[in-house]
Amino acid sequence: MLGADDVSLSGTPVFTFANANVGTGIAITTTGYTLSGTDTRNYTLTQPGLLGDINPLIVVVEADAQTKVYGSADPSLTYRITLGSLIGSDAFSGSLTRISGETVGTYEIIQGSLGLNSNYNLSYTSKDLTISKATITITADDQTKVYGTADPAFMVRYSGFVNGESEIDLGGTLNISRTTGESVGSYVISASGAISTNYDITYVDGNFE
Repeated sequence: MLGADDVSLSGTPVFTFANANVGTGIAITTTGYTLSGTDTRNYTLTQPGLLGDINPLIVVVEADAQTKVYGSADPSLTYRITLGSLIGSDAFSGSLTRISGETVGTYEIIQGSLGLNSNYNLSYTSKDLTISKATITITADDQTKVYGTADPAFMVRYSGFVNGESEIDLGGTLNISRTTGESVGSYVISASGAISTNYDITYVDGNFE
């Protein structure tokens, strides 16, 4: 101000970036300052022009641990934000994926194509998909014989296989036997010995008369 002119500056400044995206040296316009006093006609107020930077917003995403049974379809690979948030209509693109494999075991869920636009700094934390064993049942067939004759061949039935598999995909040696005895009566036929990395095996006894 010049001399004793009656002029004062007041107001609350409002600063507005030229755009809202990440960048450096972005123009900032200022509004809100005003002049008051009897001599304001002698002055023109110029609002200050500024430059500023917009940094990426940090967003941390963590995958949800998942499970499935051997032979079944994968569940949806979901995730949640553990730090930060998305602005306005911004949204994730792409999706998670996992290390390939279908046998019983643990597989890491990886970021895959999941991403955000350049206004975000996305950090990802992985979890695992665990494939557990399916269950098969081996049932001994009921059998009979006449007193004094030789035992018939003992047989079993299988149920619960997936992926087109059958008993040839089992390991170990299947043993089928009955409780000892040759008198007229009932005896138990039992099976044992099969093993598998992908199946829990349940045995059901048969009846021998």
